[in-house]
Order: sequence, then structure tokens, then C-alpha cells
Amino acid sequence: MSKTNISLYFANPSTPNHKKYEVLRALFYENLPKKEVTDKFGYTNYTVQAIIRDFRQGKLIFFPPKKPGPKDRTISEEAKTKIISLRK
Repeated sequence: MSKTNISLYFANPSTPNHKKYEVLRALFYENLPKKEVTDKFGYTNYTVQAIIRDFRQGKLIFFPPKKPGPKDRTISEEAKTKIISLRK
């Protein structure tokens, strides 16, 4: 992905969660007025209020924790024995 494409990706959020994240970022990080944010993202004032409410209540999770994968291989003893015999 080129630098221009990356810039466009962040400038034009395409998924609903990405768009909500950018709304909150614009309001709370960039301190943009709510009217400007509603115009920029095409949301109504009520929708922006709902996004803020859901975020404060922990209902919006933008970066979910990763679930660790299996620690050990799940292979039967029979398969393990066959593999070892084939390697000899």
C-alpha cells in the first residue's frame, strides 16, 4: 500500500467502527466542534451522542484483545508414532 493510499484510508473511514472511532477522535483528541464533526461524517447530533454514550459505557470496542492460540500441538499418540516411524 502506497503512502497516498494509507493517507486516504485514514481520511475516508469505510467501516462503521472505523467511522465511529474517527468521530470520537475528532471530538476528544482534535477538539473539533460537534457541529463540524456531524457535518464531516454525515451523522446527526443524536447519533453522535449515541456513539459517545456507547463508548463511555464500554459498548464500543475498537481494539479487541487477541485470543492466544493453542500452547501445545493437538496430535494423537498414534499419529505421533507414525510420524516418527516415517522419519526413520
